Amino acid sequence: MHKYIKRIAALLLFIVCFFLINHVFCFLLIDDRESYTRIMMHEMYEQENIDVLFLGSSHCYRSIVPEIMDREMNVLTFNGGTSSQQPVASYYLLKEAAKEHKIDRVYMELYYDLLRDNKDYQSPTAVYIISDYMKASWNKLQFLWDTGGKDYLAHGLFYGRREWSKLFEPSSIMKNIRIKNSDTYWNYAYVTAENEAYTGKGFVYNYEFIKKGEFASKTVFPPIEENAISDVNKMWLDKMILFCKKNDIELVFYTAPVPDFRLAGCGNYDEFGRQVKHFLEGKDVPYYDFNLCKADFMKMEDEYFKDDNHLNGNGAEIFSLAFAHFFTDNLSSEEVFWESYEQKLENSEERVFGVICEMQRTEDGTMEAVIEPVTNMEDPPYLAVYKRRETEENYQLYREYSIEKTFKLPANEYGYIHIYVSGDPESKSFSNDATFYYGSE
Repeated sequence: MHKYIKRIAALLLFIVCFFLINHVFCFLLIDDRESYTRIMMHEMYEQENIDVLFLGSSHCYRSIVPEIMDREMNVLTFNGGTSSQQPVASYYLLKEAAKEHKIDRVYMELYYDLLRDNKDYQSPTAVYIISDYMKASWNKLQFLWDTGGKDYLAHGLFYGRREWSKLFEPSSIMKNIRIKNSDTYWNYAYVTAENEAYTGKGFVYNYEFIKKGEFASKTVFPPIEENAISDVNKMWLDKMILFCKKNDIELVFYTAPVPDFRLAGCGNYDEFGRQVKHFLEGKDVPYYDFNLCKADFMKMEDEYFKDDNHLNGNGAEIFSLAFAHFFTDNLSSEEVFWESYEQKLENSEERVFGVICEMQRTEDGTMEAVIEPVTNMEDPPYLAVYKRRETEENYQLYREYSIEKTFKLPANEYGYIHIYVSGDPESKSFSNDATFYYGSE
């Protein structure tokens, strides 16, 4: 009997030493001093309570301001959004938060480009930025296993294994030690990065903005696919719905505003709404797409976005007020939303939302550029293309178009093209413009 006790004690001692060494490696090798999620997870555990929890990707943590929600909805809210947060991560974050707090309601953000079967979003980083700061529990083990099996489990539990090469970079280790020994790190001081800042309870305020008429992209926006919601994501959304019902938590799905430039650019955005509604049939869970808002309720201007994908801080404040207004004043969907995005565009002022200029090198060495104005106008807009070589100072008119939008640039030449798009072809009063670099491989 004494022999077995000694063996058990030795095993426990080994486990304790192993995890202590693991935490030492984490301290030395993992650079998380600017991690928003590290602070968010700490605050989630430290909250007095969370009555209302918001979940989702960056479209969640950049669009919902808890300070406004607390005041306008008269409840304690928290933003649990993280970068590229998949439904599986939302599910386990909800379970983690529900262990600590009495949650009454969950709002989960659904972004159309994140729910498809896209391997680019299924990266370990999107998992580890959450799991690294979860308390040791069976919930954490299940999360790591369900997202990546034994590989994610090994790398998620033993941090040093992910960054072991830094053991041979003494300067990096010393920098980490110096910064992590500061009061700001140990006290979870809010992080301020270039052009944005973490402001508390999961929200990140961004100070950048798009000037009116300057949305631009070098790549086309792919149309909504027939399987816009993958079977795997449907499974995890169903698990979330079941968990909420079992725990008497009200669940609401919503979509945060995205620029019309992106939505009109993909050409068939209503397909996403159709698939979401089909998936939710008979599940008694509502869904609201705030991209369908009528202008007299909420109008999102270009300058309310930081890029062609996310709201900035000012836009988030405007959206948060509108969001709280809709849910607290019991407004009907008919008062607030158009029935479809197509209907919204038909009832909106005609304009050019932005410019797509896709370039590729042809076999003869020239650059072929295809210009695609994103617009809700019935007639094609007027285009003017100005070109400047790298060695020149001034732009020169290069092409003018009304319908044909493809042109070639000389081989082995490098420089800039400036595209003007007019919403008024007669007067050529330009409403949009964008600059693109050309010539690089």
